[in-house]
Amino acid sequence: MMTFLSRRSVLSTASVTALTGLLGACGSGTAARRASAASGAAGDLVIGLTYTPNIQFAPFDMARADGRYASDVSLRHHGAQEGQFDALLAGTEQLVVAGADEAAVAASNGSGLVVVGGCYQAYPGCVIVPETSGITSLADLKGRSATIRVVDDNARTGTGSWGHIMLDEVRQSSTKASPVPQNTSVNVVVNGKVVATATGDNSGTLDWQSLDLSRWKGERARVVIQDASSSESWGHLDVDSVVASDTRATAAADAMPVLDGGRDFYAAVTWNGAPDGKRYAIGWMSSWDYAEDLPTSTWREAMSSVRELGLTTVDGVPRVTSTPISAVTALRTGTPLSRTNVSVTSGTTSLGSAADGNASDIEVALKPGTALRSGVKALVGDGEATTIGYDASTGEVYLDRSSSGVIPNGTFASMDRARVEPGSDGLIHLRILVDHSSVEVFAGDGTAVLTDTVFPSAGSTGVSLFADGGTATFTSVAVHRMGSTH
Repeated sequence: MMTFLSRRSVLSTASVTALTGLLGACGSGTAARRASAASGAAGDLVIGLTYTPNIQFAPFDMARADGRYASDVSLRHHGAQEGQFDALLAGTEQLVVAGADEAAVAASNGSGLVVVGGCYQAYPGCVIVPETSGITSLADLKGRSATIRVVDDNARTGTGSWGHIMLDEVRQSSTKASPVPQNTSVNVVVNGKVVATATGDNSGTLDWQSLDLSRWKGERARVVIQDASSSESWGHLDVDSVVASDTRATAAADAMPVLDGGRDFYAAVTWNGAPDGKRYAIGWMSSWDYAEDLPTSTWREAMSSVRELGLTTVDGVPRVTSTPISAVTALRTGTPLSRTNVSVTSGTTSLGSAADGNASDIEVALKPGTALRSGVKALVGDGEATTIGYDASTGEVYLDRSSSGVIPNGTFASMDRARVEPGSDGLIHLRILVDHSSVEVFAGDGTAVLTDTVFPSAGSTGVSLFADGGTATFTSVAVHRMGSTH
């Protein structure tokens, strides 16, 4: 199956992402060989869609209607009495879309099939009405009689002991239900608002985590430890010592730097066999601390930009570097906004409407001067901003999303940090990729990287320079607007 994909152009370029979402699956059953043998001519690619035609397969049918498949690609819905993977095992289907649990069951039974991707991050549901009903939204159902029908037809799928529906309570309400709190973190609360949080590194090892509270100096704060994990074995919070100090504690990451110090670069993968022997990496841009609480619709998380990995030496020690691939610059559009030798004294300077946008590639060369902290504010709006700065007192670049817009839950607000050395010119070089709901920061020639998701308001598109506690000089600033890959 993997070989087949590597040598056939299945979809047109515009819809290649639909292919990468296919789940090439797993096997059981008895009745599909004869049926599938009749579908698709020799050499055609047949994509098997399990169960009966339903809403979850709408993207495939839409792609077919739009003519996005190659001429030799066909779709085939399985019959209700057909084994899910018989046709795939018989070679008359080349890809099957099925559930991950079904793939696991087939693999445990020794089927020689491979999972090549995932389609759905949440199982789709819909409300279906007659075309002539005049109902176009859920609001149109107000005042009408309705029936709630709960269907569990899992016995037909052959998954056996699990995958069923458990329904506890149904309520009528004019407001959306809130998710069950799953907060497990140490939070610093000032005036009823969480201003800093720490969650640990998902291991059983105690390690120091430092929270910068300097901006709230003089305020009264509470340290709130929450453990809402329902697990009996792991996932809980261990807290040993809480210390107030003027200096940052030394954590394990200081001795062994991480590839990305942000909250949202997880499960990174790399490519073998890239041209010129290069090594590329990409990661999932989210965190299990809040992945199910995101304030989004129609999409749920995204992947990071593709980075090129390399090696350098810092203080005589080898370091892995991570920088945006050169192809990113091809997305730049129009004439960039450029500034040189901009001095900012204990305040904020807007770069004006020419820099506004929610998709930008920002390059900055910064001389901290007497400023304690200085840098860039992106996605600036009414009371909102994502702050990317350099802390001269600690020698760190930081990414602060505590005022970036919607805060999904108590673990989301954060200020992430990574140590960085000035360049050979004595300047701090920052490259910031902003893409609507993501901010990726690269500093120190790729030795310091921070990736965070953010959820700003629609009008938060401004870009500003800032300095705290003194004067900083921005020797060069370039803001490139970015176009789409589609």
